Amino acid sequence: MRIHHLTAGYFRPPLRGLTQGGKGAALGRGEYVIHCLLVELGDRLLLVDTGLGRRDMDRPLRQLGWGMAWFGGASNGASLSEQIVSLKQNGDVAAGLHVTDIIMTHLDGDHTGGLADFPDARVHVNGLELEAWRRGPGPAGRQRYVNAHFAHGPDWLKYREFPLDWFGFAAARLEGLPDDILLVSLPGHTLGHCGIAIETTDGWQLHAGDAAYHSAWLKGKRPPLSLQIAEHLLKQDPSAWRNSLDKLIALKDSGQVTLFTSHDPEMFAKLALR
Repeated sequence: MRIHHLTAGYFRPPLRGLTQGGKGAALGRGEYVIHCLLVELGDRLLLVDTGLGRRDMDRPLRQLGWGMAWFGGASNGASLSEQIVSLKQNGDVAAGLHVTDIIMTHLDGDHTGGLADFPDARVHVNGLELEAWRRGPGPAGRQRYVNAHFAHGPDWLKYREFPLDWFGFAAARLEGLPDDILLVSLPGHTLGHCGIAIETTDGWQLHAGDAAYHSAWLKGKRPPLSLQIAEHLLKQDPSAWRNSLDKLIALKDSGQVTLFTSHDPEMFAKLALR
């Protein structure tokens, strides 16, 4: 099994000093990634999340709404389908391999934009997450879910039972996938939010999705205030979010798992260079 760490587009919010901090002009733009995984399973390919699609990057306001386009600064990059073509051309991925499965951390628009590029793939998702979208999201949810991303009719595989114990987290095996890939319940950001755990020769890796926007949380610190506000506004269950975060901090501190989230550029850079 080989894992490629890829970013499918970027978020470049204005006022870096308020939205990201760190080095760089305070009035410039920050830069956050949209961390997805391409996993080679020998005879096929697996994706974890799909990031922004080409249409999202070219027309963010029309596709994603004002929240992601204006405040988030949804920005250009290469879509996953474009990157897979490049990897095959460069010989980094075998030309005959195709994406057969996609695992979703959740269904926010910045994670689902590439789904339509893989219309024949099976899409694994927490059943609570799928039902939340299907219920009709209301005004706030219209900034969260992008119906156009699902217009092709994905082949959904939904999970409601998480019978396994994975380092203290409820987890589930995924239909038709190896036992060393698990869907891990991490509610809070959305009710059906999940992480994806993958066991490699170097140990377990956990893609924790949007359980924390910024790595500061995982160090027991707080990120910039405006990011905290955005995160708070998008939490569907603040108590569950805090509980998931506390458990992730303990897991990270244990050193037993390589843990990363969807948008933090420092975490992404360390893994993408491996």
